[in-house]
Amino acid sequence: MKVFVYGTLRKKGRLHGAIEHAVKDIKKAYLRGATMYDLTGGCYPHVCPTSPTKYPDRFVIGELISFKPEMENDSFRSMDRIELCAGYDRINVEVELEDGSTEIAVIYVIPEERAERILKNNDLFRRVDSGDWMKYLSIKRG
Repeated sequence: MKVFVYGTLRKKGRLHGAIEHAVKDIKKAYLRGATMYDLTGGCYPHVCPTSPTKYPDRFVIGELISFKPEMENDSFRSMDRIELCAGYDRINVEVELEDGSTEIAVIYVIPEERAERILKNNDLFRRVDSGDWMKYLSIKRG
């Protein structure tokens, strides 16, 4: 099983070191029809998956990570402890690679209605229109 990461676990993300030892391969990938939010003032991104037909112009840029076979189960257990405890859901999605091929991957997401409720109640939170957390952070930090 592979995982699609879009924020702090990406290769240049601040938490990538937590899984780096277990990574076998990393490929740039896209999740079409999804929306990225900053609900934490720049600490962590949140992604809400929808259907590419609902939001055809929205996408999230990330990385498709495969783990060394002997480390895959432990890696997913570690990610589950972090992500599920933080209120994310773990689902399977189809991601698109740079060559146009697609693969199924695990992703940790926040339900869209929860993100919309949080956005409505706080002016500091916003949608990340670029779909790219690293680009968003570099612009945000100047």
